[in-house]
Amino acid sequence: MIDKSRIIWKGIGMLLAYGVIMTAVIYFLNGCSFNRWKVVTWAMFMAFGIWQCYRWFQSKSEELNDKEI
Repeated sequence: MIDKSRIIWKGIGMLLAYGVIMTAVIYFLNGCSFNRWKVVTWAMFMAFGIWQCYRWFQSKSEELNDKEI
């Protein structure tokens, strides 16, 4: 159970870090301003980040399940 909760917290941390990095990159590369299209771009990058974190979580969960068997 400890390994599973550790994996969950790492996934949440990865998602938060990805969100902060993408926000900073989009914000600073676009003249320190946000408009509607920059928010749409950020949302697309976040959707990709969520998908990547989900894939990572699934692979780690499968590894953990294989260890338990």
